[in-house]
Formats: sequence, structure tokens, C-alpha cells
Amino acid sequence: MMRQKKNLLFAVALTGLVWCSGVSAQKKGDFTLSGYGFVDVRSYMDTRKSVAGADDYLYLYPLNEAMINGTDVNDTKAASMLGSTVRFGFNMTGPKVLGADSRANVEFDVFNYNSNAFFLFRHCYTAFDWENSSVTLGHTWHPMGKLMPGVGSIAVGSPFNSLNRSGQLRYDYKAGDVTFEAAGIFQSLNNSTGPLGRSYAYQRRSMIPELYVGLEWNGEYLSLAAGAEWQKISPADSIAGTDVKNRNQYVESVAGMAQAVYKNGKFQAMAKTYYGQNMSQLGICTGYGLKAGTDDEWSPLTASSSWVFVDYGSDFKVGCFAGYMKNLGADDNLDASKICAAGSDGHGTGIDRMYRIAPNIKYKAGNTQFCIEDDITGVSYGEVEAKGTVKGGDFVVNNRILLAVTYLFSL
Repeated sequence: MMRQKKNLLFAVALTGLVWCSGVSAQKKGDFTLSGYGFVDVRSYMDTRKSVAGADDYLYLYPLNEAMINGTDVNDTKAASMLGSTVRFGFNMTGPKVLGADSRANVEFDVFNYNSNAFFLFRHCYTAFDWENSSVTLGHTWHPMGKLMPGVGSIAVGSPFNSLNRSGQLRYDYKAGDVTFEAAGIFQSLNNSTGPLGRSYAYQRRSMIPELYVGLEWNGEYLSLAAGAEWQKISPADSIAGTDVKNRNQYVESVAGMAQAVYKNGKFQAMAKTYYGQNMSQLGICTGYGLKAGTDDEWSPLTASSSWVFVDYGSDFKVGCFAGYMKNLGADDNLDASKICAAGSDGHGTGIDRMYRIAPNIKYKAGNTQFCIEDDITGVSYGEVEAKGTVKGGDFVVNNRILLAVTYLFSL
């Protein structure tokens, strides 16, 4: 059955590929269609087993020590040659709707890493643009994660940076150099963690979307933005059968971010910081836990996560990413075996803090870009304390060398 599903996805993707080969900025009446994308081939080498997705190409952070007969079985090297991705995106514009210009975007990836094949639907949304405002409906980047550092990894700075595309209804209003943004967001591919693992069910049972508001100011060289979100989820232990424990209990949380971008000629610098509770749906290592002495009350964990990225150049670029995350715990005493957060294993261990240093070099020749990146990521694991903070120990470190060649195209 799984193989049939994969074959079906590949059939859809290949059909799109054949169709796309005949598309080149077509226009019919008030409707226009243009395409874009890339073909990407990459390989990596790791010095330690790590948490990663997409057949280990979407790299996050190294695993804790796992001792068996005096040997750390996670202290092992690995390499992969090669992984390949094809991305297709389509921009569409249409006639006016209620006085607004209408547009839409669809984007998907087809990728093959080692022996595994995947199909990933990235964006699918419609937007309506008036003179000073716009409305976006559909699946696209979460407002807390639209700023991306120019790293080589497909994880775009996660878990220090948000990696989240979600269904949303978003409203933007522009007044001069300032843009106000408000959104209601429902989880889909990127979900909150919980007793049953990651699932969008926790949020959907609450009947309330994530609510976000933000402001952005754009100057000639400098842009600044800040935003905040509130969410309410229901981390029930079971969603089927007769076990309805915790069905009507909720976790409410707030989180905020601030960012700055400076661009002048060939130089670019950007920085971003997050501070808040239960940001697991953003890919940041937080969550929540069961309050000690209860079986139906939950308390969110707080964390801070910050990163900076600088680069210089045009066709030849040199850049560097640096990130740092810290677990700040909860306001209440927690049951250490009932903490739902990245790195917490249910046996009293968890993540205290982590860092990353990742310099890269990029060279673009025509439509082809070459990239080499050295990603050094360290995590301090330790014993979970009463309020969910972690008494951290020494860092475990992975060094990933990434090589990528990307051919960009437009249709």
C-alpha cells in the first residue's frame, strides 16, 4: 500500500514535469502563468548520529550519548552520496476580484535521497491585493518564519530558526514604510508535539487557530520587524475509543519574535530572536509538561532562540550562520516523565542549550550555484529539574560538511 501511494505521488509529479516542459510565461486574457524552480544535488558527511529528516538531509542537531557496554553507539560517522531534488513553482495572476488584483502560487518538491523517494507540497495559496492591503488564503510560510538565513542546509537554520509552512488566513495593511500583519493559522505539515508525538490534532481539537499580529518597517538599507502569537491546544492522551483522559484540558501559550536585516551593496547582515512558550510547531525546542501531582493540568515550557547571519559578495559569496538556544523551563513543577518537548525522552533527560556555527562559501556561474558549508552543532543534554529546566552537562557535537550544486531555471 505504501509503495502504491509513493508510485501515485511520483505519477502526479512526473505528469506535472511533462506539462511544465511546455509552459513558458503563458498569457490568456487576464490570466498569466509563469514557472520557476531548480534541480539540486547534494551530499554530506557527519561525525555523529543526529536528529534529521528527509532521509537525514534536513539536519537538526546531534543525538545524546547512548551507552551500550561502555560504548556510545551514537558516536558514529556517516556520509551520503548523493541526494537530488527537483522543485517546481508556478505563479498565476488573474482578473480583478472585488476590486483587487488576484494571484496564486503553487510549489512542490520531488526528491530522491539514497533509496527513498518523497513528494512534498510546499505552497498552495491565493491572494488578493488592493492598493494598500492584501488578503492571503492557503498554505505558505508561517509569519514567524518568513526571514531565512542564506545557509546551505535545506533546514534554513532550524531548530534555531522557525521552519513552518501552514494553512492560514492573513491580512496585511501597508501605510508608507510600515506594514501591519494579522493572521489566523491552522497547523498542517508542521505540528505541535504531544503525548502521541507530533500531530495537528492537538490544535484542531481546541477549535481555535494560532493568532498572530506583527509590524514591519522597511527603510533604504535597514528593515525591522516584530510579532507575537497566541495559541491554545488540547494534548489529550487519546483521540479514539473510550479513553478520553485530558480531552477538555488545554495548554495556552504566547511567543514573540524580533528581527533586523541590513543590506548595502554586496554586504548583508540579518538577526532574529524568539522568546516564548511551546514553539514546537515552529521547530524550536520547546513544548509543555504535565504539572506534578495532577493528571489533567499542563504547563508550557519557555525557551529563547537567536541567530545571526552575515555574508558578502555577489557571484562569489562568503557567509556565516551562528545560533544559540536555551531551555528556560516552566512556571510550575512538572512530572519529568510527562514532558512533551524535543530532546525529552521520558526518562528524565532533556536539552538544556545548543549552539551552531556554520560558515559557507557559494559560487554562482550562470544558472548554477555551488555551495560548501561546514556546520558545527553542539547540544548540552542533562537531567530534568523540577520546573523543566535541565542541569546540562558537556556538549555533544556533530560536524557536518555539506556539498551542494543547484541549477536554477524559469519557465
